[in-house]
Amino acid sequence: MLNLESRFLYSIKDPLIIMDPNHRILFINENGAAIYNSTKEEATDKICYEVFKQTKEHCKNCPVEEVMKSRKSYLTEQSEIMPNGKKVYGEVRSYPVFNENNEIIAVSTIAIDITGKKMKQKKYTSFLSDKIIENTPGNDGVETYSDIRFSLSNREIEVLRLIAEGFSNPEIADMLSISLNTVKTHITNIFNKLGINDRTLAAIKALKMGLI
Repeated sequence: MLNLESRFLYSIKDPLIIMDPNHRILFINENGAAIYNSTKEEATDKICYEVFKQTKEHCKNCPVEEVMKSRKSYLTEQSEIMPNGKKVYGEVRSYPVFNENNEIIAVSTIAIDITGKKMKQKKYTSFLSDKIIENTPGNDGVETYSDIRFSLSNREIEVLRLIAEGFSNPEIADMLSISLNTVKTHITNIFNKLGINDRTLAAIKALKMGLI
């Protein structure tokens, strides 16, 4: 008979993976394994990047590594090409699991499909961008954002992306596990660096920088 913890884990339908600090998969549900065209039996007790990416090194911006470094929850977006060739987007949330000595013994990662939301956002921000270009005299529609993006910190890029996705300041604070005042400070810095003072314009520039 399943205990309460097992019932809880198996009740989650979104892709769920729990790994130890060395990236060994302790638990994975069927939907989590299916993303990588695998099964939970094949993936359990294996090193995640060896099973899913067929590599000997962890992925760039690996959620497990980020959680281990910060000891806090970590939010990112990832995309995968499914076996049928379709590209899907997921909002990946990772959380540390501590033991009684305040040591991280595992990292739980859950992915939420946001493909539909991403497509709507891209269409909307593209529409707004085109309208602004059309109504800006002398603008040839070509802008380079590499220098601006380079000037933004990794955290500011995270905040900018969440702004572009329509999240409020309190929601951003909750998702990034930071204070509301810290969010406001990041937004002020972002606006100053981008030379704007409007969230809609921030969304447009985020699109042009390839953040959404």
